[in-house]
Amino acid sequence: MQPQYRISQIISQLNVHQITNPVTLCLCDYSILCTLEGSLRIEFENQHSHYLQTDVILLPPGLSVNLKPDKYALCLILQIKPWFLLNTLDCQNLFDKIYGSIKTPYLQTLYPHAILIARYYMNINEHEYEILSELFCCISIIQKHLVSESVCTDAATRENGKRNREILEYLQMHSKDFLRLQDTAEAIGLTPQYLAAFFKKSFGCTFIEYVHRLKASKCYFWLIYTQLSDQEISDFMGFQNLTSYHKAIRLYYHCSADDIRKNSRLPSVPSTFDDATIILKPDSIFSELPDDPPTFQIVKRGQVPLVTRADINILKHRPVSDSWKYLINLGFAYQLISPNLQSQLREIQEKVHFNYGRICRIFDLAGIEQVHGTKLYSFELIYQIIDLMDSLNMIPFLELSNRPVKINVNFQETQVLNNAEQPIIYYNRLLQILPEFIRSSCNRYGISYVKKWRFEICYDFYDNTSQLTFGQYANYFKNITTVIHSIVPECIVGGPGFNTHEPLTKLENILSSFDSLKIHPDFISMQVFSATGYGADMHLSLDKETVNDRTRNVVEFIHKKYPGVSILVSEFNSCHTARNHLNDTLFQATFLARYLIQNLDIADSLAYFSLSDVSTRYTDSDNMLFGGNGLYSYQGIPKPAFYIYSFFQSLGASMLSKGDNYIITSGSSTSFQGLFFNYAHITEAVSSNNLSLQDLTLGEQLFEAVPPQFMRFRLHNVQPGYYLVKVNTINHTHGNILYNWYKSAFINIYEKKDIDFFKSLAKPAFSLYTIKVTEQKILEFSILLNPQEIHLLLIDYSIPLPNTERSINDET
Repeated sequence: MQPQYRISQIISQLNVHQITNPVTLCLCDYSILCTLEGSLRIEFENQHSHYLQTDVILLPPGLSVNLKPDKYALCLILQIKPWFLLNTLDCQNLFDKIYGSIKTPYLQTLYPHAILIARYYMNINEHEYEILSELFCCISIIQKHLVSESVCTDAATRENGKRNREILEYLQMHSKDFLRLQDTAEAIGLTPQYLAAFFKKSFGCTFIEYVHRLKASKCYFWLIYTQLSDQEISDFMGFQNLTSYHKAIRLYYHCSADDIRKNSRLPSVPSTFDDATIILKPDSIFSELPDDPPTFQIVKRGQVPLVTRADINILKHRPVSDSWKYLINLGFAYQLISPNLQSQLREIQEKVHFNYGRICRIFDLAGIEQVHGTKLYSFELIYQIIDLMDSLNMIPFLELSNRPVKINVNFQETQVLNNAEQPIIYYNRLLQILPEFIRSSCNRYGISYVKKWRFEICYDFYDNTSQLTFGQYANYFKNITTVIHSIVPECIVGGPGFNTHEPLTKLENILSSFDSLKIHPDFISMQVFSATGYGADMHLSLDKETVNDRTRNVVEFIHKKYPGVSILVSEFNSCHTARNHLNDTLFQATFLARYLIQNLDIADSLAYFSLSDVSTRYTDSDNMLFGGNGLYSYQGIPKPAFYIYSFFQSLGASMLSKGDNYIITSGSSTSFQGLFFNYAHITEAVSSNNLSLQDLTLGEQLFEAVPPQFMRFRLHNVQPGYYLVKVNTINHTHGNILYNWYKSAFINIYEKKDIDFFKSLAKPAFSLYTIKVTEQKILEFSILLNPQEIHLLLIDYSIPLPNTERSINDET
């Protein structure tokens, strides 16, 4: 079995050495040497190189090198087990020679990651994940260097043509897997017969013979640079059994594995540093070195914090609206067939429990057949989705408009994936299929479930070329509502999904058309995004109040027209483009927290758009993060915005206090919860164009320079005793998958173990402390928030005050 990625099995030694005299090194492990102070000359095979402060040198195992300080040199030596590099990099030329940042400047980017590893290594038990993350960052940097070194070595493969190159590249990439002809052919999109013939023609051998030859060629370095057993190497290289391993070695090398081991490059007696050179307490050295890269820093240090203070009487409270979890956008119906999206839906329902799931173009999945001139409908694919929702206690919210399947690539460009039908054709077909669907659904699920369903009939405010007139739309709205209510009168039907970017006169005209036909919608819906302007002038608003003002203005207008009608925000987001890394940042999380808190009581639904990046993934979006609108990445890794919903679910049912940047609730008289954040709005640098990965280097230019927030709260009439405080934190290093992806040099991952690893890295930070409430019954706590930082506090009664303490307080 492959060993687990445990730091103790990967890093053999990590020390800081003060070198004042020449020393010869010949180590058993692969070493990364960083010069912290001073300068150093390295001699290897009559070659001399001079390294200065912050330079990086890669020293392969078994190579003898001389280190000569000019006066003195302070060096960090990180020794890594060769098996780890062989298993993760699969690049043998890494072991051939010394690499240094003088000839390969790109390697200098290893320096900050090595420093962070050293910092975390001082407290290894608490920082094992962080160390592993930094190690993979180093691996990615080294991989880039090796790829550039070997880019021209594959000409023979290229001559065989694109298809043949794909075959060989696939086998190279999966050489450590257990490869079978059938599985490989399916993965590449070929028939097994073609693949077998290809190897016979190109290499004069069978598929399995080529695979064994490939695996055997890679075993050589495992045999001469590691001390692993034959069984361990066989397992690493994906051989079916030990017999296949030995047979492949002998056929390829014409000798046994033991014969190869006799050429081991590992020194029998390593030459290393004298223990006297080791700095035993390097803490002070690392504390003076630079902090994390500036990419995710938003403001400069030293700014005076803004102060928020509040005194809160816990006896005065009101219910917390559940508008924040009334509805979530799931995307188009065909996308819900995706196992990734279904898995993410299950996960979020376990943690958040949304009441409704909004689905667009549900009838694209309906099957229609003509039998003896009669149309027969099949709804099995639709029911697979609704069955899943029903099992998760989620109710369908079906958006019935003729909405095209498209992706907003940027502010001016839209990628249409599926053109909508002509509106009249679409709605006439809908009126035919809808009665059959509702009756069939009542038979399948029972009327008690179907009567809870919601139907939204949206007007297309986005397409000015093929849309219906307001009068035509109102007429179809009336007919569709009549069909639904004739079968299930309790079903709720509404619209028009007003785009708040448009003038209010458009909504007024639609509602006037409703009045002329005596239509009384069960709810009025709207969509809220922060885009402003039209065409080439469209951009994200630099006014942070835009989405709040739009929401409140439309709500006020509707209430004047229809007092008491239910109002639903059926879509909202800070950004409508789906290739904008703004969607992946902490900004999105603080935007979401701010919008939900400030509009909690404004509407009956505040529906985020959308659940997953699955709904906006296309052929141009192979990266782990591509700026999609989802709470989850395509592979199911939670983004920062996801944790806002997780935090909201932890809030209590009673509202104690709410401000511009916080909400405090209670679950009982001895249980309190608070969500706090420090919001920084976007700047002109990202208002008109998608935020790209390259833009992340702009750091503080991306968001307005806001100071830290200091908050102090006093809860009155609290039961005396000791309270346990659990703190969950999202900031630039925790709960932030984009930061961890950046630290990995934007490496793309595909295997489940790697996805699970990134999920573990993307979790919020967690800490504990206690608060004592005396007989004065005041619970006091304070919070300091950096820009774009979010805290969730869960405060629960733990134990009473000791009797002696109570008696003293009583006497006082």
